[in-house]
Amino acid sequence: MDDSPIEQVRLTVPSTDDPTLQVLTFRIWILGVPLCILQSVLLRISSFRQQFINISSVCIDIFLYVGCNLLARVLPNKVVRIPGTRWSFSLNPCSFNIKEHIAMSIFVNSVGSPGFSNISVAKIFYHKEIHILPALLLVISTQMTLFYGRSLWQKFKKAYKDDDELDVHGRLMKQNYESIPQWWFYSILLSMIGMAILVCEGFGGQFQLRYWEVLLACALVFLFLPLECILEAIAGSGFTLDLLLEAIIGYLNPGKPLANMAFKLYGSEAHLVAASAISSFKASHYMKIPPKILFHLMHGGCSDQ
Repeated sequence: MDDSPIEQVRLTVPSTDDPTLQVLTFRIWILGVPLCILQSVLLRISSFRQQFINISSVCIDIFLYVGCNLLARVLPNKVVRIPGTRWSFSLNPCSFNIKEHIAMSIFVNSVGSPGFSNISVAKIFYHKEIHILPALLLVISTQMTLFYGRSLWQKFKKAYKDDDELDVHGRLMKQNYESIPQWWFYSILLSMIGMAILVCEGFGGQFQLRYWEVLLACALVFLFLPLECILEAIAGSGFTLDLLLEAIIGYLNPGKPLANMAFKLYGSEAHLVAASAISSFKASHYMKIPPKILFHLMHGGCSDQ
């Protein structure tokens, strides 16, 4: 197909690509990392206040546009070599471009706050001290289904099937950029599930959740995520699993509030993160962002929280 079969895409997305545009630049790190940290801190602090403080994605996009254009004007075009390696980078390799803007926006907006509320509620309301190591592992292991979301998005768009079935955007992506190896996603997914089981079964069982309950939460995410994404694509609104998960774990583990919160975290929060990841990969597909670069940026954005 010479264009997308979807009218909204035909009207808003150009059917061309310039693979020479640089996406991963020094500007992404000098602006993106501080914004990731700021966004994460604001989410933590405002969750305890009546007036929720949040920087909207539109405000972030405007700030990135102004800031990156300013850096493109003032930074010197100097190559910096990393001592002891053959690696080098330019402080100002090119003018600011739309691909760089989209990639940086996804990088900053991939920051979330799952896990921290569980730790805070356990300490404030139930007077239980969660050790720093299991608390850290709990937060890290919550992002596991983000990478499942990318695999699901690939299946939805049939990205690398027969060329005759691809629209112009799919052909350009296949022609100009390498796809992400599936083992990258599966290795992270399996390692994060293993980490989640370790958090719940080890450390004296502080989170009151058993390994099979972690697997049940993951299974529910895998079951409902495709349905939620299809509904979002068709109707423009999705759903959450909060009440369903609370009812299930309340029946399985009565009188264990930390288990309820942990089960909801591994189910509902992971479900929301995965759905957001699918949306980001969809946008990057139409804007022709190199998939491997996007993978590292989203992983970095989650790590910066």
